[in-house]
Amino acid sequence: ALLEKWQVLAGRRYAHRTVLTDRTLLSQALEQAVTNGLLTRNPMRGVDAPIGVSKRREAPTPAEASRIIALEENPVWKLQWCLAFLGMRQGERRGVTRGELVYRDGVPGILIRHQACRIEKGKTWPEYTSVTPIPAQPGWVYAPAKTQAGERWVPLLGTAWEAWQAVDRLNPGGRDDLLCLSLHGCPLAQATERRAWARALKRAGVDRPLVPHSARHTADSILAMMGVPDATRLGIIGHTTTAMDTVYVHAQTDAMIDAARTLAERLESPTPLGAGA
Repeated sequence: ALLEKWQVLAGRRYAHRTVLTDRTLLSQALEQAVTNGLLTRNPMRGVDAPIGVSKRREAPTPAEASRIIALEENPVWKLQWCLAFLGMRQGERRGVTRGELVYRDGVPGILIRHQACRIEKGKTWPEYTSVTPIPAQPGWVYAPAKTQAGERWVPLLGTAWEAWQAVDRLNPGGRDDLLCLSLHGCPLAQATERRAWARALKRAGVDRPLVPHSARHTADSILAMMGVPDATRLGIIGHTTTAMDTVYVHAQTDAMIDAARTLAERLESPTPLGAGA
C-alpha cells in the first residue's frame, strides 16, 4: 500500500518516464536487500507499474537555439546555454570544474564524471552514495552522474570553447572549484537559472514556455536530423535505451568530435527574427 501511494504521488509531480525509472531503481535496491538477507521478498513485485504516457517536451528549434546563444552577453550564461544545447544536464553544467577539461586528439572537451547538487536543509545524502563537498560552497556537493551513460566526454568547439575560456578568466580557481558562479560567487541555483533562461528566451524572441532542460531535446533532434549514428548521438547526450539496458555506449573519439562539430555548426548559424525557424 505504501509503494502504491508513492507511485500515485510521484505520478502527480514527475513525468511518467521518471516515475518508471525511479520504480526500477527502487525495485533493484529491494531485490538486492532480499539477496543480502535483509528482506524475505521484494514488495515491489506485488505492485503494478503505473500506467501513463510520457509526453515529449517541447524544445527550442535549431534557429531559436542559435539566437539564444548568440544574443547572450553574460559569459557564464552563454557557456551554460552552449553546454545545454550540447546535451548536458543542469547538474552537470553547473557542476563543471577545470579538472574535467580533457583534450582528446587535440580537441578540448568536458569529461563528465559528476553533477553539482544542493543538499536540502535538514537532509543528508545516503551513506552509500559517494559525494564530495564543493570547496567554499556550504550545502553543495559533487554527486555521481545521473546514470552510468552520464559519464561521458563532450567536445567543446567554436563558441562553446570561447565561452569556456571567457568564464575561466572571469572566475579563476583550482581544479576542483566550480567554473560557473553567480554574481555573488555562489553555485547556479535552479531559480537563478530559470530567471536567466527567461531573459534569454525573451531576447531571442521565443514566447513559448520552454524550460532549460528542453535544450537537450534540441541537441538530440539536430544530431538525429543530421544522420549522426545512434551510438555516437547517445554518447554525446548521455542517454541509454531500453534495448541497451544500462550498458554505456562508447563512441569513438573521432566520431564524437565530428558529431559535436556538426552540432556546433548548426547552433552557430543564427537566423534573424522574422526569417523563420
